[in-house]
Parts: sequence; structure tokens; C-alpha cells
Amino acid sequence: MKADMASSADKTSTNQDLQIRQQKLRKATREMEGYFVGMLLKQMHQTDQKDSLFGNDSASSTYREMFDDAVGEAVGSRGAFGIADMLYKELAPRLKLEADSNDGGKVKGETQP
Repeated sequence: MKADMASSADKTSTNQDLQIRQQKLRKATREMEGYFVGMLLKQMHQTDQKDSLFGNDSASSTYREMFDDAVGEAVGSRGAFGIADMLYKELAPRLKLEADSNDGGKVKGETQP
């Protein structure tokens, strides 16, 4: 009886740990999408010869970069481009494998350098 309760507690702990790790992964993939979109916008603005919204002086350049970062964060938080979802779908199964293996975070069949 006590062994069953301990086993149940271990499974609950493992499930909670997996959920926490999934939430962290979701957050990281959204941040990655935001970063990617921000970098995309910055590169796009570098090719633009004239920018009527912000002008061309150094202060305007700073505001443009801040604007690009803000847009990137907004897009990333919503997952509007789908990059975060694609990354999450690719990486989430590894979390489950790691939780199932219980070998200190190593995936079965994977060697550590």
C-alpha cells in the first residue's frame, strides 16, 4: 500500500515537472519567434533607403530598433507566424522522452559528449 502511494506521488511529481518544463518550452519558443521577427524587421529596415515614419538620424534609428523589438515581442507572444508552434511541436516530444527515461535528463539512445 505504501509502495503504491509512493509510486503515485512519484508519477504526480514527474507529471508536474513535465508540465512545468512544457510551459518553459512554450515560453522559450515564443521568445524565439519574437526575436526572429525582430531581427527580420531590423534587416528589412537596413535595406530601406528612406524611412518616412522615423527619419534617418541616429535618434530615429534608436526608435526604429525599439519599434522593431516591440513588434517582434508582440508577434512572438501571439505566435502569429507559427514559428513558435512549429518549434514546440518539434521539441515537446523530447521532454516526454526525457521524463520517461529518468536518466538525469538524457534521452534514451542519445550519448552525451
